[in-house]
Amino acid sequence: QQEPVKDVTIQNLLFRNAAYTYMDPHGIPSGGDCALQRSAAVCEKIILFLLPFHILLFLYLSPLDYLRLIFFFLTDTKVFVEGSINLVVSGCHFDRVDGNGLMLSGFNRNATLADNEFSWIGDSAMLAWGYTNGIDGTAGDQPRGTRVLRNIVREIGMFQKQSSAWFQGRSAQTLIQ
Repeated sequence: QQEPVKDVTIQNLLFRNAAYTYMDPHGIPSGGDCALQRSAAVCEKIILFLLPFHILLFLYLSPLDYLRLIFFFLTDTKVFVEGSINLVVSGCHFDRVDGNGLMLSGFNRNATLADNEFSWIGDSAMLAWGYTNGIDGTAGDQPRGTRVLRNIVREIGMFQKQSSAWFQGRSAQTLIQ
């Protein structure tokens, strides 16, 4: 939230064959009996795919944003985003991801998730899960202004039975079309 990454687009990539995350530590995103892991599935292949583009990314982004983007792909994730403004994920295919597909965690503003396909997902396809201090969300550490547009989601919940195409907890101002 202090220095978010701005205006990053992830487009037309294939994310597949990621490890399961259902044994990762879980948290409770809202009232009820639902618990989730705050992660997405592990995928090392995306690093190899991005290697040819590192020089272009470095030239285009500031050094701090470049390091954050690389860290973003090296964390225990398929696509896990925390601390972004105007992120766009479009035209991507998430296939046989044995955990969550794409998670917006904590501070994220005006993210757009559009025209993606999710198939054979172990848990939920897309999630937005913020942080609060008890019931007080005034610190603003939640995904807000997210747009979820024209995504295709099929064969989800292969391992997690309380899964969904879109999960939202401690988040606000989401548009789903």
